[in-house]
Amino acid sequence: MAFDMLVKEAESMTEDQVMQLLTFARFLKSEAQNRRETAETSSQKHRRTPGGMPGNLWMADDFDETPDCFAEYM
Repeated sequence: MAFDMLVKEAESMTEDQVMQLLTFARFLKSEAQNRRETAETSSQKHRRTPGGMPGNLWMADDFDETPDCFAEYM
């Protein structure tokens, strides 16, 4: 259906306008391809793996204890 509408529109255009339309269609096609490739590449690049910083982080022994300064709020 959309293709038929496009052909009807192109029939009423000059040769130069049809060439511009064709150039634009090719641009849209290449942009869609570039976005697919970028999405595939970025999802592969930024894949996280757990445990990437073993031994680099520490937690205080009293982490779960409420600090004295919050005693009046409890």
